[in-house]
Amino acid sequence: MQSLGDPENNIPRSGLYENKIIQKAINISFYKNKRDEGVLYPEYFQPFPMAGVALILTVVEACIDEWSSGDRNNIPFNEPTFRPVYQNHLNQLRKFAALTKDHEIMPKLLSHLDNNGR
Repeated sequence: MQSLGDPENNIPRSGLYENKIIQKAINISFYKNKRDEGVLYPEYFQPFPMAGVALILTVVEACIDEWSSGDRNNIPFNEPTFRPVYQNHLNQLRKFAALTKDHEIMPKLLSHLDNNGR
């Protein structure tokens, strides 16, 4: 398995689910300061939940969709619109975890997302 990268030592991330926007969105959403959920409730974030990654991927996809025409079109981020997108991301993450379980890629990735968030 390729390294998950090390931002402290300027080692770039590469590979599936390792784009810097994912970690940045996770940090802003859950690890912004010492009163944020990821810091206050480590029992729920060690490792980072797969459902949280699916949510972040859904938000990123929604943002891309808003700009798909070249101009920003406001798309309401709500359950009826984005539940299928979220479910698809969650199913793909679960499938990836199952297919790579012998290599423990997903547990390492989720731990890495939490560690970098802290």
